[in-house]
Amino acid sequence: MLLRYHRNLRLSSIFIDEIMKLMKRYLIVIGVFFLFYLFVSNKNRLFPRLVFGEFHLLSTESNRTINIRQSQLYQHESSNGGIITLYDVTQDNEWDFQCPKTKYNEEDIHDVKICIYDPQHDEHVSGQLNDHGKWEPVVVRSFLRLLRALPNTHVIDIGANLGLYTLLATQYDRHVIAVEPLYDSLIRL
Repeated sequence: MLLRYHRNLRLSSIFIDEIMKLMKRYLIVIGVFFLFYLFVSNKNRLFPRLVFGEFHLLSTESNRTINIRQSQLYQHESSNGGIITLYDVTQDNEWDFQCPKTKYNEEDIHDVKICIYDPQHDEHVSGQLNDHGKWEPVVVRSFLRLLRALPNTHVIDIGANLGLYTLLATQYDRHVIAVEPLYDSLIRL
């Protein structure tokens, strides 16, 4: 009887030791995820330039204030070391780009001029727009159909690239915000 009690006690202590080891591992994993969550949730307060670079926002209306959490950051046409630069795309720019017109043959929109890269260096997007006046025609037609069906919508174009969807949405008098991290693409808008 005593031997049986001792064996049960030993098994239960081994079982408790294993449970404690597992709990330590889970607490460490949960702690790491919690620290990661704190870092990500405070990324704009910690190292915004170092980790996430500079943000460029485009607006079809000038003199707009961008609210980011509790701080207000606004700069117009020059960054002066700020995190966000707001560009007014209604102003003409001094750059000279090749800007063919799109050819989507839609009844309710005009063809828009879109400034492209050199088609020899960007044969896919710029080459197609230069040669045929179209890029992703099926997707663009679906996008235009959605804009027609939902007349009160606004457009946020994340990763605008050359701004095809941005420019087409402006044909329907939509308010558009285009976010483009690459300066070479941004200046073509």
